[in-house]
Amino acid sequence: MEEFGGPKGSALKTDNPLIKAAMAHLGETWPQSCHFSELLATARSRSGRYSACDDFGFDEDARELGGILLRTHAAGLTELHVHSPQFVLTVSERPVASALARLQIQNGSLVTNLCHASVQVTDKMARRLLQLLDGTRDRTALLTELTAFLESDIKKRR
Repeated sequence: MEEFGGPKGSALKTDNPLIKAAMAHLGETWPQSCHFSELLATARSRSGRYSACDDFGFDEDARELGGILLRTHAAGLTELHVHSPQFVLTVSERPVASALARLQIQNGSLVTNLCHASVQVTDKMARRLLQLLDGTRDRTALLTELTAFLESDIKKRR
């Protein structure tokens, strides 16, 4: 029996090799999205039950995995999307935060991320960094601006 936990305290316990393989794959690739057909093929292959391209038991596995995903979604363990969320997992040469988040941080500490979740940003340095992430600055320029911001903040406190 293996247990998979989610961000809201929900959990799934299973001894089903297909489901264990699917949940392990989702955990390893998070926060990237995964198309259902890719998840099913990967889970079938990793579980050792069938090869990814073997049709034997395919429909039954698809129904079983689909049912589990619906239940785990209802429990807050997994997310389901019609389209893949458009975010990056590596920092580019000139990082960009969403225009909405940059606008929101100017007016308060609550911003909306690209998965439509609200995020509280209370740290002054993080708030300033978010404002600067407009794609016009490289890492060196960002560091220079943040250093100046920090020095200015220290002077204000004296």
